Amino acid sequence: MLLFGVPQGSVLGLLLFLLYAAQIFDIIASFRLSGYRYTYADDSQGLYITVTPSISQTAAAELDACVKGLDQWMGSYRLKLNAKKTRLIWIGIGQQLAKLTVTQLQLINSVV
Repeated sequence: MLLFGVPQGSVLGLLLFLLYAAQIFDIIASFRLSGYRYTYADDSQGLYITVTPSISQTAAAELDACVKGLDQWMGSYRLKLNAKKTRLIWIGIGQQLAKLTVTQLQLINSVV
């Protein structure tokens, strides 16, 4: 007899999870970050944004605020963001990467 939740693997379980996890995308959008979010099943794999080197400092601050917002949301549901597994990668041609002023980012209690 099941007193709480839904059976693992049920169709209803997937639907309820999707409704629950949809809030993650709302939080990301509330920080005006545009980009791609990749999720699979119950795992969110990343947030990808595109910026020019001239606004990299601002983008880093916005990303930090977004991660803090996600961490607060997760805490309200008794979840924990694993900041030690968080990675930041700048991709670009050498000339553009040389213009970056951001070399590390403080996210919650970890330096990325």
